[in-house]
Amino acid sequence: MVECTGLENRSPVTLDRGFDSRPLRWPPELRLPADCRLCPGARVRMLLWPSRSTARSAGVSLLTLSGATGPMRRPGWWRSARVSGLRRRLRSTARLPPWPQPSRRRRTVVVPDVGRVAQALDAAGARFVLIGGFAVVAHQVMRTTEDCDLLIPDSQANDAALAAGLAELGVLGPDGTALDPSTITARENLRVESPTAGLIDLVRGGAAPLDFDSVAADSIEAELNGVRLRVAGLASLVALKRLAGRPRDLADLADLEARHGPLPELS
Repeated sequence: MVECTGLENRSPVTLDRGFDSRPLRWPPELRLPADCRLCPGARVRMLLWPSRSTARSAGVSLLTLSGATGPMRRPGWWRSARVSGLRRRLRSTARLPPWPQPSRRRRTVVVPDVGRVAQALDAAGARFVLIGGFAVVAHQVMRTTEDCDLLIPDSQANDAALAAGLAELGVLGPDGTALDPSTITARENLRVESPTAGLIDLVRGGAAPLDFDSVAADSIEAELNGVRLRVAGLASLVALKRLAGRPRDLADLADLEARHGPLPELS
């Protein structure tokens, strides 16, 4: 959702999110009505941060990010090398094939069961924070999801606990044998498939404020099937969604803003 004011010969308009809003290609994808164009001093409220040059070339002098007026800038943590790595991990997880590789025959699609996943990992003593689609649902936005996304710490001991919990869910290693903890340790992100709990995406945290400890400290507690689990807080979830920047993430941001009003931002 993008709102524009200060438009020439036209009252403020609201544009639906049915356009490609990748930040470095804006504003060409910002399709205004034929009789409407941006003029100097226009104000645009977006869910992603466009570059200074593209905003300046469009005559936009000020951005309002999710209701908070301020200069055109990304937060300081955006350019961190590890956060950039986290962006890559968030965007690539859905493209990873699950282990073991599926056969060419038609296979049964298993609905993701976050309660079963949380119960198995909690019993194994693994630490994780729920992110992704189920976290959006936990923040009172109804949507569907094809997997269970978990943020995990960079810890070999926790990787061993994760391997034990995933083994209880029937997850196998890439060679079809028992999943070894070293397989998890060697990967920054990993997609596995459980025959009883569906697809599970494991993503390591980035640099502060999106490292695991910071996200866990900002998380909220939920209870599902008698198991308590940590769910990413609204500010952390919004930052992760903005960092990933895929169409599904933009839709989630718009829905979260419609439900909660102006979205919080991490400093």
